[in-house]
Amino acid sequence: MDRYWRELEYERRRQGVPAGWRIVSPAGEPPGESRRGGRLVRAWHKYAGYPWLAGRAARQPDVKVVHVLDHSFAHLLARVPPGVFKVGTVHDLAPLHEGVELTADQRARFRRTVDNLRRADLVLADSRHSADDAIALLGLAPERMRVLPLGVCVERFAAPASREASAPPWRTQLAGKKVVLSLGLAIGRKNLELLPAVFRELQKAAPQEAVALLRLGQRLPETLRRELDGVLGADGVIELGYAPEEELVAAYQHADALIFPSRIEGFGFPVLEAMAAGCPVVCTDVTSLPEVGGEAALYFGPDDPARPAEHLRRLFTDEGFRRERVRLGQEQAARFSWREHYRKLLDIYRQGA
Repeated sequence: MDRYWRELEYERRRQGVPAGWRIVSPAGEPPGESRRGGRLVRAWHKYAGYPWLAGRAARQPDVKVVHVLDHSFAHLLARVPPGVFKVGTVHDLAPLHEGVELTADQRARFRRTVDNLRRADLVLADSRHSADDAIALLGLAPERMRVLPLGVCVERFAAPASREASAPPWRTQLAGKKVVLSLGLAIGRKNLELLPAVFRELQKAAPQEAVALLRLGQRLPETLRRELDGVLGADGVIELGYAPEEELVAAYQHADALIFPSRIEGFGFPVLEAMAAGCPVVCTDVTSLPEVGGEAALYFGPDDPARPAEHLRRLFTDEGFRRERVRLGQEQAARFSWREHYRKLLDIYRQGA
């Protein structure tokens, strides 16, 4: 929710609001501090503090529309009084899918929260896949669903990095190697356990290429890290952890390809960010990713290591093919505009008010 709120706030400042309108967030910004506290602090912010603020804001006499930006806070809809048009956004319902690593209690808690989306007059979904999931898994009426894709700030990811960011220490360490970028969470549905097999296949297909994995985000599980070290060598895997945006942009711009083997995605920001930065994308052909990647991404099945290895080999050895993928990716990213998203959102608010 924090990220979505920041992008909408930026567009509100840039584009403004219609005359006579007022758009506010109940606490000024999402409850980001809830993520930095312990479990009890997080629970208090999510289920007591922020709902109280949201309920107080929703009951102001001039409030006509309330928009809950994240399905994980759908319980806030219960605090909205009758007569106010209620909008909720669902990003993904991955925890309700079989095989996702949650306890029964965690899955039940998530279900209780997202069931509150039934209280909304309109539910927005990032992708057709997420909309279909909401209909199938939550029983939402199709006529109360609308697909409104998120955006990417192309200028932010395409702009040349600063002098400091353009020469990070890891770039020297990876000199002379083809760099494959991986980022995000390291949970099961991200399917990172496929990567060792992909790199083994790549070594067979292109034994002349020295390849390294650059990883941003959650640290890899120890067993997976050891397996990747065994394939790529101890200096062939670099983990930066969670990095500031400037370093993320530098990683996209320096990498030769992004590999994104996820099994379930509600949208897939890294696909668009990489394309905006001129980094070709190799990703799975499941859930929302074909919607986001369009004709620009190179696809593979989530259990097939040979196909992504072949995509990487061709990107590394065929410069014309690589340039074409970069061009297609930049065109695809330009289709997902926060500016347009905000305009369509104002139209929805106008209809509800």
